[in-house]
Amino acid sequence: MKRVLVVLIIISLAVSVSILAQGYAEGYIAGQEDGREECDGSDHFVRGLIGGIIYIGFAVVDPPNSPPNSRLSDMADVSSDYQEGYIAGYEKEWRSCRLTNAVFGAASWIFFYLILAAIS
Repeated sequence: MKRVLVVLIIISLAVSVSILAQGYAEGYIAGQEDGREECDGSDHFVRGLIGGIIYIGFAVVDPPNSPPNSRLSDMADVSSDYQEGYIAGYEKEWRSCRLTNAVFGAASWIFFYLILAAIS
């Protein structure tokens, strides 16, 4: 009887942990999608083009934008795990978008120079 009880407790804990992880994972994926949609890549490309290595440093050090309050208030009725996953996914994707476009903007000067050197 004790073994059956222990097995049932272990199974219920495993199921509850997997449910919590699924809520976090679903929120993380949704946050990544929204972060990708809201990050204006062309804006960060131009800033990287103008600011060069300084803007790349800023993009690395500066914390990413948090999701808008309107989105967070829409998620008031979902689990806290989903919300944590959403915020983590949103910030990761937003930071990645900003840094990638800043690097491409700064690196475009090298391509301009190579084109001018080839023309001359």
